[in-house]
Amino acid sequence: MSSAHRLYSDWSEHFRREWFGGKFERFGELCGPFLLDATPEFSAARRRVLFVGQETNGWYSVSDFLKMTGGLSEAVSWYRDFDFAYSHPAARSPFWRFHRMLAQSLDLHWRALLWSNLVRFDGKHLSRSGASILGMPFENDLLTLQRGVLTREIERLEIDTVVLVTGPDYDHAIRSEFGEVEFAIIAGWQARQMAEVKVRSLSSARMIRTYHPAYLQRASIFDDAADAIVRFCDRL
Repeated sequence: MSSAHRLYSDWSEHFRREWFGGKFERFGELCGPFLLDATPEFSAARRRVLFVGQETNGWYSVSDFLKMTGGLSEAVSWYRDFDFAYSHPAARSPFWRFHRMLAQSLDLHWRALLWSNLVRFDGKHLSRSGASILGMPFENDLLTLQRGVLTREIERLEIDTVVLVTGPDYDHAIRSEFGEVEFAIIAGWQARQMAEVKVRSLSSARMIRTYHPAYLQRASIFDDAADAIVRFCDRL
């Protein structure tokens, strides 16, 4: 069984039933759902770290996903082909520079620092500014629809550490995914800047949340945040 089917087959069927029920079609063309594919470098790595962003800024559309004849294998080929922005202009963005910096500091190949997203859909194709679905009329419905996908990835890929570069404005989406959550202060940091995410229902992985790397760069705490995350990952 492929990693995609192992991770997503049951949720994909649920998603299709909900979508074809007509609840979401009236809101326009969304991108997603974002699905990852475990890389050989990740599978061979001595530690398993998941790097979680906010959401994509354009992906395949939901209608394209529903028409894919190759199913989940075709969907995750987008992830493989994007290849962590290796040949994409976004490779120079703060997000991917932060990802590469963490991978190097953790002594991991950059493909071994597996990338995921907290929110599985984006509104890039809608006639509005920005891609985030947060604040849209159907935000709560989409967060409910995607609930459990990130948890599946963490559990089924046996993740040791989760690094959420989502910022405090996405903390409610973290709560939507995991349920009862505590954002614990990390010494030397304000809780909005960086916090340990303690999830009562998921004790298999340690989690840390900081700002999106674009903000870390603007606030001149890019390197300091990376150092703090590496220390967190190295702590037993």
